[in-house]
Amino acid sequence: MVLEKRLRLLFTEKAPEGTALINPETIEELEIEDECDIVCKGKKSLTLKVKPDSEIETGFVGVNADDMQPKGISNKSIATVRASPKSD
Repeated sequence: MVLEKRLRLLFTEKAPEGTALINPETIEELEIEDECDIVCKGKKSLTLKVKPDSEIETGFVGVNADDMQPKGISNKSIATVRASPKSD
């Protein structure tokens, strides 16, 4: 079963490019290990490395604007977040 949750994306300079900052409770809940898939509006998707950050509230994901804007994703958008499938 794939665990996923709808979370609000927040642009933050604190997030390095290619990285999502997620609350450790959310990481545990979604069973995320290294990377997560972010899907916005059913079409725009990307995979980012995950870094735990307890300053990010549950229900939010801190992301770098430079990762989102080229895909047409704006600040405070709602997105589906799930652990990236492991490649064997």
